Amino acid sequence: MSSGENSLIGVLRQLTPDERRRVAQHCGCRQDALPEEVLRTLSRLSGVYTFGIFPASTPEALLDQLGRRLGMPPLQQGVRPLAIRERAIFGYYFRQAWEAASPMQRREVLRWAHNAWDNPHAPRPELPDGSLMEFGLGEDVERLRWQAVLDAMLQQSAGCRSLAQAVEHTPLPLPVPGADGRFVPRMSARGPGHAALFGVLCVLWQSRARLLRDRRTQRSELERQVRQTGTLLAARKKSMGAESRPWQWRPHSGLALSAAGVASVVLHVGLGAASVATVVPAVIAGGVGLAWVGVASARGPRPEDDRRVAKVSDQVKVLRDRLSLLDREIVDLEAD
Repeated sequence: MSSGENSLIGVLRQLTPDERRRVAQHCGCRQDALPEEVLRTLSRLSGVYTFGIFPASTPEALLDQLGRRLGMPPLQQGVRPLAIRERAIFGYYFRQAWEAASPMQRREVLRWAHNAWDNPHAPRPELPDGSLMEFGLGEDVERLRWQAVLDAMLQQSAGCRSLAQAVEHTPLPLPVPGADGRFVPRMSARGPGHAALFGVLCVLWQSRARLLRDRRTQRSELERQVRQTGTLLAARKKSMGAESRPWQWRPHSGLALSAAGVASVVLHVGLGAASVATVVPAVIAGGVGLAWVGVASARGPRPEDDRRVAKVSDQVKVLRDRLSLLDREIVDLEAD
């Protein structure tokens, strides 16, 4: 999964049927709609048009114009600025829904998000201990403590994934625009653009969490296959080493000849019968035996030459390449 596949339109292409159904419910498009059609529907609901006529069909155009209406700077070119803008808009909407929720709902959402945290490499914001209201410090101080946890989570991709999963269990609907004077609509009045986009973004972050779980599961399975195949390869090489070879290609035959030569020298020396006639042939036999060992080791059958070993070695290489690709996809999904 490249960075583009982790983008808004890239994740739209990887939705499950249930996720596509929920996206269709939020924005009113067909359940089998292509990602570009979903973007055009959101653009139409949000009043984002190209040349003032055609609904925008790219995430860059949609998120750039929406971000500007929400007081954000113009969107820079690139995959990373686009991801940051998407997270910023999601955070803006989530804070609005948070403000409209009851204190009990807020705490419940953060507890769910805290338990759903899925990045062991990123620090997880800790929930407040107890209630300061018991000490007479007031509801505002208590709210600010939980608000700080929310802000910390929204600064990280892991937090956005966790919060999106939390609203599956404890829904936080976006408040009606302008109902309490805090959420002023800046989109077209033609449709519920805010709520539609917020709902779709929640589904996309939930989908990213699912993709990350799937990739980690696949990685564990691949690691198991690599270990099993590596064990099979080692066993095959070992069995080849134990297989019968022609006597002339056995290094042990050369070792036996060298050992016989050494034994002959030791025996004659020990008996006091050592002479040129007895020692020289034994030394020559030992040298020939060592040469035999070298030639047999270099030119004899090797495990690498066996077709079955070569096939298993290729399988190990393919599995390791897939494992490396999965590692990059996981890092991409975890990245902020």
